Amino acid sequence: MVYLRTTATADNRPPARQILRRLERYPNAALWGFPIDYKRMLTNFDSTVPPNVDDDEELTRLLDDYASRVFSTLQRKCNHVWYSGIISPKEVYAKGERIGEKTIIAIVKSTRREDKFIPPSDKVEELKKVFAEQGFTEEPGWFIATD
Repeated sequence: MVYLRTTATADNRPPARQILRRLERYPNAALWGFPIDYKRMLTNFDSTVPPNVDDDEELTRLLDDYASRVFSTLQRKCNHVWYSGIISPKEVYAKGERIGEKTIIAIVKSTRREDKFIPPSDKVEELKKVFAEQGFTEEPGWFIATD
């Protein structure tokens, strides 16, 4: 029996599959989601810090608590608009930034970019409003996972 080896093209690649579990089994998975602007988050955080906090450890703890609250709020509201069961913060590769410096709230995970997995446009608009309420106005897009 003779097997022919063909190179992968857009026509003969296996179909993209949505990932519903952890990403460890899928190196370089495609994630569609909303970027988190840490500068904006720090600006919002600074306005919530009591003026009498001078200890760096206390400040770090407050920042961690604040970030956890923001991520939890975004996850809860996003699941209310478009439930996918996998909505979570993920580090991604980003042009012009070092690895691990870009974080998104992933709404969709798949083996490769496939626009059919993206929520309908009316739901995307609702999701944009959820992020705008927290001060995050960057457009959603496809990213490559770092883990």
